[in-house]
Amino acid sequence: MFEDEVASPAGPRGVSLVPFSLYLLAWVVLAISSFVLLKDDAAAGAVLWSVNYGRVAAAGLVLAAMGPALALAVWIVTRAVRPPEHRRGLLADALLKGGGAALVGAVLWLVALFALDMCCRGA
Repeated sequence: MFEDEVASPAGPRGVSLVPFSLYLLAWVVLAISSFVLLKDDAAAGAVLWSVNYGRVAAAGLVLAAMGPALALAVWIVTRAVRPPEHRRGLLADALLKGGGAALVGAVLWLVALFALDMCCRGA
């Protein structure tokens, strides 16, 4: 093991992963609830005219918009509590974690909608 990696005098690096994990959990909840709410309407063939479809689509849009906002909020908070010499790379780390969580969450949601389509078409 490299000694400079074990005891880094540079201090803490990056932003916390906790807010982005909770954000990804919200995407997982949306994917599961989308499948559950729209399953009966999709079986009837009227999912686009369902009241729940509009709610699910709006929730997806809200979560998609929350990704960059969350990344900026985490960056601002982390930057405020860190000393100036430990602020390097915080914005890039926050945007990378926020973008990654949004990408994985949106893909999971689309997979859930695809599974809904496959389930209700009998495939």
